[in-house]
Amino acid sequence: MARRRGKKPTTYRYQRVLYQGKSLSSSPRVWWSVGGLVVGVFVLNLVIGDGGILRGMELRAEIREAQRMGAELERDLARLDREIAVRRTDPSSYEKPAREKFGMSGEGEWVFQFHDDMRVPPGPWDAELGVAEATAGVAEN
Repeated sequence: MARRRGKKPTTYRYQRVLYQGKSLSSSPRVWWSVGGLVVGVFVLNLVIGDGGILRGMELRAEIREAQRMGAELERDLARLDREIAVRRTDPSSYEKPAREKFGMSGEGEWVFQFHDDMRVPPGPWDAELGVAEATAGVAEN
């Protein structure tokens, strides 16, 4: 039986024009380059992608911060619960803030409020007491 020499002719016309009988496989260098590129993209996505290592570290930090804030809020809630319990049982606990902050008074009490920005208008007694000279010297300085 006689061997055929040469390449087998292609059956499709477009293959004959494009490849002219060459094989469709690429060189190993191309395959290694493409494989390296695919692996590089995969590793890059693993590190900085949406579900990557860096995102996981950020989420763990957010979880720790949320837990810290939750513990702080629980402490504040416990403090406020204690304060409410005291206010319900002890009338003096809410009388003092009402007197200091809002200027309220108890039955039969008078409230005098003095402010630093209040000034007494000059009167006829200032000349007699010599207050006008003293206050004039202070105002000029």
